Amino acid sequence: MLTNVGQHLFLSIFEPQLIQTEKTISVILGLILIKNLIIVNTFLIFIKLRQDVSQGSYDNVIQDYQTGCTRGELCAKYKLSYLKLKIILRDEHSSKIPSAYVANIKTRLQNKSTTKTEVMGLYKISYRALNHSLSEPKLHF
Repeated sequence: MLTNVGQHLFLSIFEPQLIQTEKTISVILGLILIKNLIIVNTFLIFIKLRQDVSQGSYDNVIQDYQTGCTRGELCAKYKLSYLKLKIILRDEHSSKIPSAYVANIKTRLQNKSTTKTEVMGLYKISYRALNHSLSEPKLHF
C-alpha cells in the first residue's frame, strides 16, 4: 500500500507513459478503422463497376478496344483509371455468354451433355472467363 507521497511519486513517474500509451492506442485504432473503411469502400466500388459492365454501361469502351484502341487511349478518352479499364476488359469476356444461357450451360455441364471446351469454342472465351461467368452470382443493388 502506497502512501500519498508514494502514489504521487508513482504517478509523476508513470503518468506521462500511460498517457502516451493511450494516445498511441487511439491512433492505432483510428488507423485500423480508416483502413477497414477504405477496404469496404473499394470492394463496393469494385462490385458496382462489375455490375455496370454486366449491364452494358461500358459497351462503347469494349467496342473501341476491339476496334484497336490502346489501353492508354481508352483511359484518356473515357477518363478511366488503368485498374478500372482492366476490370472492364476482363469482364468483357464473361459478358459474351448471355445471362439467360448461364443456367442452361451449367445444367448441360453437370449432365455431361457438353464439355467446357465446346462451350469455350462456341462463345470464343477463355477457360478462366468461362469459370468466372459460371461461378459468379449476379449482384443487384
